[in-house]
Amino acid sequence: MVNRLISITEGDITIDGRSVRQLELTQLRRGIGYVFQQIGLFPHMTIESNIGSVPRLLGWSKSRIRERARELLELVGLDPEGDLRRYPGEFSGGQQQRIGVARAMAADPSIMLMDEPFGAIDPIARERLQNDFLRLHRQVRKTVIFVTHDIDEAIKMGDKIAIMRDGRLIQLATSDQLLASPADEFVASFVGEDRGLKRLRVRMLRDIELDPPSANATPAPQVRDTTSLHYALSRMLTEGVNRLDVIDEEQRHVGSARLQTIMDSIAPASAPKPGESHTAAA
Repeated sequence: MVNRLISITEGDITIDGRSVRQLELTQLRRGIGYVFQQIGLFPHMTIESNIGSVPRLLGWSKSRIRERARELLELVGLDPEGDLRRYPGEFSGGQQQRIGVARAMAADPSIMLMDEPFGAIDPIARERLQNDFLRLHRQVRKTVIFVTHDIDEAIKMGDKIAIMRDGRLIQLATSDQLLASPADEFVASFVGEDRGLKRLRVRMLRDIELDPPSANATPAPQVRDTTSLHYALSRMLTEGVNRLDVIDEEQRHVGSARLQTIMDSIAPASAPKPGESHTAAA
């Protein structure tokens, strides 16, 4: 419905305040980047031609397309010198998916639609691609609608997660909110009984209340404030300590994290009062 392959029967979808129904169809679709599970690279075209498919339709010059293709190949971790003239069949599945992401970004769309983009990739390559895409997203900010049936992938990739059931939006929340307060039994079952442990992966030390630095405190193992609570807890258990010293990116000591503080931070949320609901409205 976002790109009007399916007509909207109720409600509306807007991009920068404009209904998709008011936008010219070709303009709408060319302004969206697409990454699919099947990748869909054109096997008879070089990587440069694949990446340049939409810019070519937009009337870009050959030199501009080549420069953009080189820039994007470098961005996704491939060799712009040696790979532009190669064909999709010469690359592994993970490399082809990287090229698919580069092609989706070629015309610098404001929105990207990603339909289970890493579902057909082996687990090791999948995790690497997830991490690479998150790195890319930090560099090139985009609105991304990422479809997945894997709750762990959703928790890792999404700023907001929408849980759908039978065509209805059941809950819209951040990863932490979703894990802390599932809207109903369906959502609770979907996120899993280990949702407390999952919360340790999505929260960082800078998200919890740290003890202030003290010159009299016994030194403890140091970790960055961007460390996940899951890793921090593992580090404490491995080293037999109940406290870690936390530093920022400039190596300044910003506080200490205690074992009890980490455990308290993922304590179950209180049950909703009668008449209250945790379901988020779209």
